[in-house]
Amino acid sequence: MSKRKDTRYLNLFILAWGSGFIYLLPYLRYQFYDPLQRALEVDHTMFGISMSAYGLVAMLTYWPGGWLADRYSPRKLLTISYTVTGLVGLYFSTFPSYIMGVVCHALWGMSTTLTFWASLIRATKDMAGGEEQGRFFGLLEGVRGLISTLAAIAVAAVFARFADEQLGLRWSIIIMSLGVLSAAVLTWFSFKDPKEMVPSESLTKDILATIKMPMVWAVAFLVFSCYGCMVLIGGYAPSYMTEVLAVSASATGFLAAIWNYGCQFLAGPAGGVIADKIGSRPKVASVLYVLLALTGLGLWLLPANPGLKVGIVILIILSFASMYAIRGVYFALIEDLKVPIAISGGAIGLASMIGFTPDAFMYTLAGWILDTNPGALGYKILFCMGFGLALIGVIMSCLVLRHVKKLKEAVNV
Repeated sequence: MSKRKDTRYLNLFILAWGSGFIYLLPYLRYQFYDPLQRALEVDHTMFGISMSAYGLVAMLTYWPGGWLADRYSPRKLLTISYTVTGLVGLYFSTFPSYIMGVVCHALWGMSTTLTFWASLIRATKDMAGGEEQGRFFGLLEGVRGLISTLAAIAVAAVFARFADEQLGLRWSIIIMSLGVLSAAVLTWFSFKDPKEMVPSESLTKDILATIKMPMVWAVAFLVFSCYGCMVLIGGYAPSYMTEVLAVSASATGFLAAIWNYGCQFLAGPAGGVIADKIGSRPKVASVLYVLLALTGLGLWLLPANPGLKVGIVILIILSFASMYAIRGVYFALIEDLKVPIAISGGAIGLASMIGFTPDAFMYTLAGWILDTNPGALGYKILFCMGFGLALIGVIMSCLVLRHVKKLKEAVNV
């Protein structure tokens, strides 16, 4: 048993390594918003369109990706994902034209979704078994957070060493790309192809069965709520710091590494482990969404005064802590809802397709809001929207909690 566990945790670390690197490239804006905007010579709206191209392709491929994850080896699918993502990253380091930059984001949308996301979640779910879902998803979130933190701090240090901002940014992107390519090698040589995958009786039947599960839709809107807050708060906190609170770009880069990846490392495992210990993942999710709503409310109402930047940074950190703790729990709810194994990948794909739609439109909307409402006002509007999304999460998590309680009561009758 110990040998099997050792293998599981080694594979979990490799999954965390790959997933820790693969999203650094499409979400480079989280750490280097202003330098990247200058390097590509785009305004807020054009920058938002690039991310929307990523989100649109991702949205369209989450569900097909779930179908692939139910039928093909994670070893092959993940290796393809890392290879394509890394090679596109090396090209993006040349700072191509605006159109080609949009194309790069669209390719990343496919490589980090169609062949990657559901395969990652399915591989983690299968390794965890029935009683350790929160622990394994939390550890995945936390360890990839540690890896992302170290990588982000390293590239921030590299960026700061160059007098030429564009040259520093270029080498930062190259380092990230090489990290993703190394994950392809680790995955190919460390994972084994399963002897067989669960066959499908009918693709149409699987799709209809997934659609007809109301609580899968509830999980989808839980993901939507959390991820929308990641876009509105996480995506624009760096530019809020530099543009409104007059914090330097290099200082903001280090702060972003801490609140993005440090919170992921600490809060991700904490959320999952606490949920398993308490024995109610939906209950923990409900509390976390309340915390997220309160921090969103604070960012909205707290004056945009440079003298209050310490308090604002604390609120941003609390927001990220609650969001990453939620991310360590919400896909584990698929196990609580008793989704059949043969369509679990499809359920993950459907929940992801709905849940991650903010990538498809919210960056463009947010960019337009910032361009038409310059200064602090635009950011306050975004934080108000984040507060509203968090309230949706509170409602959905309470619905899931009630449903899971009914399932347990039915079993105990």
